[in-house]
Formats: sequence, structure tokens, C-alpha cells
Amino acid sequence: MMLPRTFRVDYDHVTSVVCVVGAGLNVNLNRSAPPGSEFFSVKSTATVQYSISPRPQETSHLSPTPLKGNSALLIRMSRASDYENDGKLSIRYYGEKKDVLGRALLHLTAVEISLDVDADRDGVVEKNNANKGSWKWGSNGHGAILLVNCDSERMFLKKLDSEQDQVSKVSDLKDMSVMVLRTKGPAKLPEGYKLTMHISQGDAESEYPLVLSNEVLSQEVPYLGGVSEMKFYVEGLRFPDKDFDGLISINLSLLEPISDGLPETPIFTDTAVFRVAPWIMTPNTLQPVEVTSDNYQFLKGMRNLVTKSGYKLKICHEYMNRGDRWMQGPDFGYVTRLAQREDVSSLDSFGNLEVSPPVTVNGKNYPLGRILIGVAFPTATKGRNMTKVVQDFLWAQKGFRLLLASPDAGYKLFRGLQRDGHGQAKLFEGRPSCIDWNRDVLKRELGLDDEDIIDLPILFKLVMEENDNNKAETELRAVAYYPDMVNGRCALEVEMCSLMEGLGLSCTFIDDFASYHKQLGEVHCGSNVRREPFDFKWWNLEM
Repeated sequence: MMLPRTFRVDYDHVTSVVCVVGAGLNVNLNRSAPPGSEFFSVKSTATVQYSISPRPQETSHLSPTPLKGNSALLIRMSRASDYENDGKLSIRYYGEKKDVLGRALLHLTAVEISLDVDADRDGVVEKNNANKGSWKWGSNGHGAILLVNCDSERMFLKKLDSEQDQVSKVSDLKDMSVMVLRTKGPAKLPEGYKLTMHISQGDAESEYPLVLSNEVLSQEVPYLGGVSEMKFYVEGLRFPDKDFDGLISINLSLLEPISDGLPETPIFTDTAVFRVAPWIMTPNTLQPVEVTSDNYQFLKGMRNLVTKSGYKLKICHEYMNRGDRWMQGPDFGYVTRLAQREDVSSLDSFGNLEVSPPVTVNGKNYPLGRILIGVAFPTATKGRNMTKVVQDFLWAQKGFRLLLASPDAGYKLFRGLQRDGHGQAKLFEGRPSCIDWNRDVLKRELGLDDEDIIDLPILFKLVMEENDNNKAETELRAVAYYPDMVNGRCALEVEMCSLMEGLGLSCTFIDDFASYHKQLGEVHCGSNVRREPFDFKWWNLEM
């Protein structure tokens, strides 16, 4: 229930006022009474409802009631007005001998106003849902959801839809959330009254979602009269980040004129709250829907693999992607984080970014998995890290086996081959302590046991390479090492196939050496996989 607003009436004067159905007016009767008043009475038309406080003993308010210092009148309208000033209420004041000293007359115009969103997340924008002004996590939660419109409906001249001032295609509206303004009342509002939609100054300074424009704090909204609905389409401009929790409030206010030269006063405000959907990664354990690729050097191998697996292969030819390696759009969303004050290294390539399948760690459930990123050792004075702006962004977003590169497994494999007479090269010296440290981190953060980890035979060698940020410097790095084949077969491939067969999986190796590997990329750089989304809804997270 909305708190009533204080309203003042004057005796021997007609006062006109606009009120919203469901909102009350609180009139202090003593302040508006003429001098010498001892009693009062109230009379109204059928659409005007009122109550007197303190409650009088008299059964009829038409009879003079004792006027006290705290006597107040709470006024409400039962329904919207058919025309201006169709609600009437009069207050008579009496002296000690119950002689009439004056009368205050109130003319009321009532309107229904409701700014509505899909607060129960069922795809329907209900009228005046009780939870539209708040947001709650969990399966029993509530609150509307707002998507970041980060795709492009255009085939060419690609630009984020959220960065465009106009809706380029009707299909773009499907990426937006619907908000409905419902009003009911007379054909027009009394002179000087108007509706305005606005967001907070803080939201505007942060350049977050806004109806109509990202440069306008407040915008007048037309009042259509009668029974009417006006649809608005709301889009997000940014994902939740370190400095933004994702909550957005949009307000609709009824403004009342005061005087020339003074701003109007809001006499009623309805609020709708959205939460911007986070950026969600899909783990490679989810079923693929479509694989996108365009590189003729290894296209044959990719086609054979996808066909054998029963999935769909979409070839993105160069005349379609126009050399755009990321193949953004149409209707393919993406997000960019710029490191304006930091040097960028190869660890900012997203081969260094992965997400686990759903896990439960120390009793805490992660139904969408946990994001994994690689950084330098915490004790390293120098080392490459993913830029802080990207790390901050990832931290702000909220049944399987782990395949772990294992030099130990590699040593074991090649010692066995060496014992059987295959090669006499000396094995590298050193200890795989870096891998062991990462193993412990992953076990702790993903709730894994040793039996959940499959050790892949991978060897590394230390080489001196140029510093990404300073070409004049060199630094020591670990680089994957691939020995010669044994009897015409790669020993690592043979061992990999054997390990995966134990899990009921089969391996396909696609030759990308010339097309990607020599250019510091791999198969994932030349292909995209669209996967089935989680059945779990992110807003059902218990936070």
C-alpha cells in the first residue's frame, strides 16, 4: 500500500487535484479550518472514498463531528474518472453552537497508472505485479530480466545493435525486454499535469540501460486518455561488471504544476526494476548444435568429424565474413573489454579462458560452472597476466573429468618407449611443480578428487622468447614439445586415444599445423561451436 501524500485544502475555496487510484490524500482538517471551528462534517460523491482519524463516535459524517488538533481525512478514489473533476468532496466547519463558519470544496480527477514488466518471468507482462519494483534471486524469486543487445541484425556494416540510435529490423525487438505503460482516465489530464519517464543520475552517469535514449535522463511520455497501453522496448548496453551489479530502476512519475518558473512536483511514481543478464560461458561438455568453420586447409577433416558426429556444419565463406575472423553477426552476440592503461599479452587470447561444467564445492552449488583463467604465479615478480579489466569483468559474472597436461605422464610414456629401443635422446631435467600447483588449485576450486583427473602426456621445454610488451627484452617460457613419431604414429596421439576410449570417447585429429599452429593458433581459432544452453535458469541461483 502506497503512503498517502499530504494535501492542503482552504475553506471558502474550490481546490482541484489529480490523484492516482490506489494512492491516498491526507488532509489535516484542523489546519484548514476557519478560526473558531469546533465541529466539521464531510460529504462526497460515490466514487470518492474517505475515512476520518481519529475515528468519530458519530455514525453519520453528515452530522457535525468534534474537531480535534489531530483530526485528519484520508481520501481515495475507487476508480478512474470518466471526465475531469468528476469526483466531489466537501468539508463544512461549524462553530461552538454548530453554526456554519465555512466550507472547503475539493474536485478530484482520478487516473490509473501502472508501469509493468514481466516480474514473474513467464513471458507475460502482467498488470501491476506486486513484485515489479524489486528483484530476488532463487527458484522462488522474482524480477524482470534485461538482455544486453550485443549482437547485430545486419549482415554487413556490422555494429552492435545497442550502439545504434534506431531499430534496424523488427527482429531486433526480440533482443529487448518489453515494458508496458497502462493508463486509464479522462480523455486528457488537467492543464499542467504530465507523465515523465526517468532513471537515476547514477545510472545515467554509468551509461547503463535506458528507454528511448542513452543520453536523456528524463523524457515526457504522452498521456493517451481512456483505457490505453503503450509499449516500450528496453535494451541493455553493458553486462554486469566490477562497478555495476546489474540492477536498473526505471521510474514513471505523474507531475503536478506548482507555479510559473518552478519545476513540476512528482505526486506519484511507479518503479520497474530490471536485472541485466550476465555474460555466461558454455562448457565444452554441452551438446553442440552447430559448428562454424572456414579454412580450406583443414575443412575436409572438420566436415568428416561433424558429419560422423551427426551435427550440422556451417561453412562461413570469406565473401560472407569479409575477413572478420570472429564472424560477428548477424544475430551473433559478443562483448568487448578494452585495456586502456594496461599492456596486452598473449594471455588475453581466449585460449586462456575456459569454464567448467556445473560443480558443487564445499556445499556451494555452481550450476553454470566456474570460469577458469590462467595467470602468473602469485609469487612471480614478472609474469604475464590477463589484463585486469578482463579479470574484473569475469569475476563480476556469477559430472565430468578434467584433462590436465602432465609432464609426469609424458616422462612415463617416453621412458617406456626408450626402454623398448625407440630413441636415445636425453629427457628434459626439471620438476613439473607448476603443473602440480595448478592441479591443487583446480582440485580445491572445482571440488575434484584425483580420480576425476585424467593426466595427458604433455612435455614442455623452456625457451627464450621476446617479451610481448617489450620486444627488446627476452624471457623464459614453457613451450609444448612434440618428439618424433614412433613407427609412423605419434605416440602422444596413440596414448590420448587410449585414455579417451576408457571414457567412452573417440578422438579425431585435424591437421592445422600450417594454417593455425605456426601462426600461434589452433583449431578453436578457426571454428566456432554453438551449443545447447543449460536447462538451468541463471536467475534461479541462490545468492
